[in-house]
Amino acid sequence: MVLALCKTPLGRLCISDHAMHAVAEMQYLDEAFEGLRTRTSVRMTAWDTLRSQMPSWDIMRKKRRRKQRSSRKAAPRPYLPASG
Repeated sequence: MVLALCKTPLGRLCISDHAMHAVAEMQYLDEAFEGLRTRTSVRMTAWDTLRSQMPSWDIMRKKRRRKQRSSRKAAPRPYLPASG
């Protein structure tokens, strides 16, 4: 099942959607990984390049909030028949 998630467009969408919704979790993992790197003094030039191209965590949280607000506005309202 995990393989199917990784190999299909729907699976990739689910994984990327989860990452966008879990900004705090991703930030925690990033900070924990950075702490591990600091203690071991390992040079990781590819990681440094990738990390420098990523937006800041504040920007990611703002994008997340903006996306939440726009999706709430765009969501169709349920039909409620008039009582009477």
